[in-house]
Amino acid sequence: MAALYSPEPASLLSIPEAAARYRVSVRTVRRHAREALRKLGRRTLVDPSVLSQKLQIEFPADNLSEPLKSAKEEHMLQRRRWARGSVYPRKGKRGTVWYGRFWEHATTASGEPVRRYRKVRLGDSTEIPNRTKARDELRRRMDEKRQVAVVMTFTELCDRWESVHERTLRPSTFHQYRRMLKRLRPVFGARLITDLTRHDYERFLLDRARSYSKSTVRSLHVALSQVLSYAVSNDWLEKNPVSGIRLPRNFGGRTVERSVLDRAHVQALSAALAEPCSTLVEFLYHSGLRISEARDLLWSDLTDGVLHVRGTKSAGANRKLPLPDSLIEKLRSLTVKGDHIFHGRNGAPLDQRNWLRREVQPVAKKLGIQLGGWHDFRHAASRRLRQQGTHPKLVSAILGHSKVNLAMDVYDRATVDELRVPLQLNPIEPKTEAAAR
Repeated sequence: MAALYSPEPASLLSIPEAAARYRVSVRTVRRHAREALRKLGRRTLVDPSVLSQKLQIEFPADNLSEPLKSAKEEHMLQRRRWARGSVYPRKGKRGTVWYGRFWEHATTASGEPVRRYRKVRLGDSTEIPNRTKARDELRRRMDEKRQVAVVMTFTELCDRWESVHERTLRPSTFHQYRRMLKRLRPVFGARLITDLTRHDYERFLLDRARSYSKSTVRSLHVALSQVLSYAVSNDWLEKNPVSGIRLPRNFGGRTVERSVLDRAHVQALSAALAEPCSTLVEFLYHSGLRISEARDLLWSDLTDGVLHVRGTKSAGANRKLPLPDSLIEKLRSLTVKGDHIFHGRNGAPLDQRNWLRREVQPVAKKLGIQLGGWHDFRHAASRRLRQQGTHPKLVSAILGHSKVNLAMDVYDRATVDELRVPLQLNPIEPKTEAAAR
């Protein structure tokens, strides 16, 4: 029974108010501090002075008289005291499996404290033979991570990652990551990142490999790894679940095959195309620029025969290229409308997709030239520089690569005719031992 009312009513607290002040549950107040309860009519109030002394005796290791520093520390303390959880067995065809359930204290993405009910699989009867072992396993799992869990959806994680990395990454790189995240949001967006498992991501990549190309699936995997690594670095996840995932071996998407273009192919295309596409293919073949770099070129970038390229792909993308006089004359002969060198009829920068689909590819098809895209001219430039014996360091500087061996590993592929010479048998046969004598 509650003790008789003695202190002033203003000094008493309701049970929820007392639980909030001393950072304990309502059940704790009723169970461990009955001496502090006071009856005021039909209401049961709490004497805070008595409750404080009682809690100090029950929990001497915890300094309840001093406020905690943050809401996270408060929830950690509550979890350590009261979130003991429970275990139960479930029998099936393959034997008994032990499960655990408990209330977990967490915070939302905005920092608000919440509680959520968790259920975990502890192991089968071969791993956990009895209830005592099951309780020990549940306690071990609950104590693995002392910090408070974060209730954050995949969409909230993507939003936070984009807000931070929009200005830390190169624009082209960030745009590529954002494109991949748009494909991931409809699948994982509403789910909590702590509930998503490695298996969920593996199944997603396997399913997409049936209809996507290898490069697209790889880009999806890289985007996933980026945002989940960001969550790990902020202690929102314990580890990156997609780290070490192996991509599928077969893909169902379209694969772009790069054509082997030589000088004759480029001259035929240039002669059959109208301006400015005629000059554009010649320019890409000789300079090795990316189509995005050629699209952004301004007349002010061409001074004294030197082209100032303002690239964004790598540290070496910003470079100065001395162009031959013949190529500069072709560029100067183009119609000037606006600031861009390559532009449409209204002076706007070139639309690379429309120009390729409407102008270049139909002409290439008539000439019997297989053309995968604008990047074929960049591959052809890399091959031409290698055939001329250009030093790899100079090739890297011309193409704007951050690594010297990138052109040899990715861009340059030996043709059949180039392999023919080193594979020819030596016409001078070695002398036999008898002839030597």
